[in-house]
Amino acid sequence: MRVGKDIKYCMDLSSSNALNLYECNGGENQHWAFDSSGFIRSRTDRNKCLQFKAPLVIGAVLEISDCNNSISRQKWGSKSNGVFHTQDDSTKCIGIDGSTPENNRKIVLQTCTDDTSQVWMTLHEYLQGTISSQLRDFTCLEVESGKAENGAILIMAKCDGTQKQKWRVDTKEGLIYSGLTEDKENDEDKKCLDLRGGNKQNGATLQLYKCYKGHKNMMWRYYNNILSLAADNKYVIDHNLSSDRVTLYSYNGNLNQRFLTGPPGRKFFEDSISSQKDDTMCLELSEGNTTNGTPLIMSKCDNSKKQKWQMDGDGLIRCA
Repeated sequence: MRVGKDIKYCMDLSSSNALNLYECNGGENQHWAFDSSGFIRSRTDRNKCLQFKAPLVIGAVLEISDCNNSISRQKWGSKSNGVFHTQDDSTKCIGIDGSTPENNRKIVLQTCTDDTSQVWMTLHEYLQGTISSQLRDFTCLEVESGKAENGAILIMAKCDGTQKQKWRVDTKEGLIYSGLTEDKENDEDKKCLDLRGGNKQNGATLQLYKCYKGHKNMMWRYYNNILSLAADNKYVIDHNLSSDRVTLYSYNGNLNQRFLTGPPGRKFFEDSISSQKDDTMCLELSEGNTTNGTPLIMSKCDNSKKQKWQMDGDGLIRCA
């Protein structure tokens, strides 16, 4: 969970179980799930829940403890704007101890003001639409300059949820649209991921360029976490580890050529389809049965084969 409009800081659970604000790093200790019972659970241990330290006063420090349905201090309500209040008193909300976010700030109860220091966003809300590395956790495809201009270079950088790291993969058209221009009404004003000069050779530059539907330099295929050139799928998007540049390279099966489209930091659950309401729940083939008509269920993510899926270039979702 991230505080305010600043992607930089997250609610962090330390190894000593201290709860503070800390720079976001994608770790499991910064992942939380708000469930239908009103609990805010830690992903590191789903049996640990967020509560305020009694008594119920302004400045009460938040901590974690064993989840217990009879303890009202562990029950929270949520407003549509991302503000969480204790169910014991809807005028008292989760905030930070201090006027500005920085490392090691305490997480405390405050009088609800809807100030940005009381607004918490989930990983999905901030990082939906990213293309992240499967090799380096919490690393996202980025327009280096942050400007929507022809020829802008692409790199891999620490995920920050900004528009320069947002992308939309259109599996039908084969285009990968930049989030920097997604607000443009006309397609001709949008920018896409492009192979500069159509240069099909190892190390060829990838760039941002004006979108042209049907242009072979801009058409990509996303399959099994690989982004390949549609016109010649032996060439794929590659993360150059020495420079962090993103280039074209012949496929070699290494993880620096595999990417996740969606929130990063979940390598254990790669190829799974999880719920945005509770991202510890994954789409599962009931009893692992592959016969026609087998029902699908949502179950706790366990990385088993019955929870593995592949979306191919035709838009089909196949059971792995």
